Amino acid sequence: KHTPLAGSSYIPLPDFLVRKRCIVNVQNKDHRCFGYSILAALLEIDHQHQPHRAAHYDQYFAQYGLDKLDYPVKIEDLEDVESQIDIPFNVFTFYDDEGKGHKPLFTSRIGDPQKAIDLLFWESDGLQHYAWIKSFNAFVYDIQKTQSNKCFWCKRCFCHFRLETAFAKHLECCRGIDGYK
Repeated sequence: KHTPLAGSSYIPLPDFLVRKRCIVNVQNKDHRCFGYSILAALLEIDHQHQPHRAAHYDQYFAQYGLDKLDYPVKIEDLEDVESQIDIPFNVFTFYDDEGKGHKPLFTSRIGDPQKAIDLLFWESDGLQHYAWIKSFNAFVYDIQKTQSNKCFWCKRCFCHFRLETAFAKHLECCRGIDGYK
């Protein structure tokens, strides 16, 4: 039986990601983890007010058009979902037990991926889940540590650069002739 990848209810983050303190993982009890993750990014509730609590976000689903989505949101539907809600986002995942194997699953088609909301998608014990990556640099830091600890990452192809000028030149090429759309 084929079961397509789709976000479901709350799954705890793996320890290696908890230690990074770069992800807001809303503790939802329904299948709307995608919507909660988008709202966590848009509303940016501070740490003191416990941004992982689903109750902070319930009243905003209709305001941002997230109440009209079919949950759980499947990976193959992300392009349609992005067009429907008109909010640019990227989705990344990891594929190893240390968190050093990252890859993009989806990059924004309606906006600049460098400025889009970054989401994490992962699977555990047959369940899938989305969470908001609030600090992309902290999320990818351990992939390529540099002496200056500063790296510029292309969210489309995962190339990284130490110099901002080299990164800017890369973005022109990576963006292509047609731009992001």
